[in-house]
Amino acid sequence: FTLHIRTFIAIAGVEFSLWKGRLAGNVDFYTKKTSNLLFWLSVPESAGSRGYYGNLGDIRNMGVELDNRHTVCDT
Repeated sequence: FTLHIRTFIAIAGVEFSLWKGRLAGNVDFYTKKTSNLLFWLSVPESAGSRGYYGNLGDIRNMGVELDNRHTVCDT
């Protein structure tokens, strides 16, 4: 069998700074989709086999990452 695993990744982010840099950080949004992963397919034993692996599985990861920096007292 041949593996044809495909991955799509998208990342978007915003960097911010407020009050002359006393509060700063960034926010990132991401999504990742991996498709055609190996997945076990069961077939009736009367077919002569218990099953086989096929390129059918998909995984999707999505999330938000927040980075925060602050200065309480600047001397």
